[in-house]
Amino acid sequence: MNRFDGFDLADRYKFDLDACHYAKGWAQVDTQQDDDDYGTWANPFKLHVFRYCEGNTTFITFDTKDEFVKYLQNLDQGEQECGHSDVHIDCMCMDNIKQEFISLGLKSMLHL
Repeated sequence: MNRFDGFDLADRYKFDLDACHYAKGWAQVDTQQDDDDYGTWANPFKLHVFRYCEGNTTFITFDTKDEFVKYLQNLDQGEQECGHSDVHIDCMCMDNIKQEFISLGLKSMLHL
């Protein structure tokens, strides 16, 4: 687990606006739990997932595309098993990010 340095970890929106910004290849992974204390982002180019929960951060780097895809699919399955709605990936209207997720076989998870 790694922490992003230089942030006041008051809420997740600081990550939306900088470290996990769409201009850096990140997409928001929307779950029913999202609020100012919880958020998940994925970078399909670097195979990274970043999670923020009540000031705690988790940064995961995957070795293969298959591991990255499986993680996101398991996240979706886990949310559904808890009675939450499906997980959706918001590519922030960035065609390059959307195309990368589609090439990974995750089109069904995208907000289109």
